[in-house]
Amino acid sequence: MKLKLCVIRIFAAILILTLEVAPVFRAQETAPSGGLTIPALAQALSVELQKHGVWRVLILDLEDPDRSTTPFGVWLADQLAARIEPPLEVVDRKSSRSSLDRLRVPGKNEFDAKATEALAKSLNATLVTGSYSGADNGLGVSLRFGIQLDLNNTIYEKLAMTDEIKSHLTVPLESLVPTGGIFRGGEGGVTLPRCQHCPNPRYTKAASNRRVQGTVVLSAVIDPKGRVSDAFVYKKLDPDLDRRAVEAVRGWNLTPAMNVDGKPVSCRVPIEVIFRLY
Repeated sequence: MKLKLCVIRIFAAILILTLEVAPVFRAQETAPSGGLTIPALAQALSVELQKHGVWRVLILDLEDPDRSTTPFGVWLADQLAARIEPPLEVVDRKSSRSSLDRLRVPGKNEFDAKATEALAKSLNATLVTGSYSGADNGLGVSLRFGIQLDLNNTIYEKLAMTDEIKSHLTVPLESLVPTGGIFRGGEGGVTLPRCQHCPNPRYTKAASNRRVQGTVVLSAVIDPKGRVSDAFVYKKLDPDLDRRAVEAVRGWNLTPAMNVDGKPVSCRVPIEVIFRLY
């Protein structure tokens, strides 16, 4: 008897994720208005790096909610790098600036993920990426080290709006939301949705008879109630299986993504559905 197997994974950007929310490390130093100071955020990152045996890092410019780098994101990365202390080592951002600028995606204000990871490896360093978005009187920040985004290498924190940050942030705080108001899971201080009831789609008889196997990749929006409000195929496999994958995901029930203030938000995540016959 042939076993028909369907495996589902949710991932952000190009990075595969488990269906959990990464733990939040709470540093001790907070600002009077709530949230962490920049030194405390650097401390939180340092603790996680050392916990996972990472001792040398290359820190990229932090990205805004639309994945663009701005002077503020550059400044924020500089501040984090300057506050990470020995025994950790940070690749000098000024000396690596020209190399990084050559790795930007043509026509876009963002880095090429594979190229920057290759650069970090050539420098014997682990890549640290980050992003920020607006929160209640502060910034939601995600910091990730390495390529794989999972339970162990991402921290979500709230950065307080100190006078220093206000002087460098040249846009209104309320404007720091993604275009369309839909966040990306794992970015800008927004966690990933978690599956509560996510049944797998089933093979169709026709696809099974044709012995079709492979992967369907969907793009789905999880609303603040944990329901899939939109889903479409952007990597096709087979018309029957593509349809089954969309139908199944539209019936899912999830714990919604949360921002750093504990509020549920709409979040777009790619979903990988793998169909196999054994």
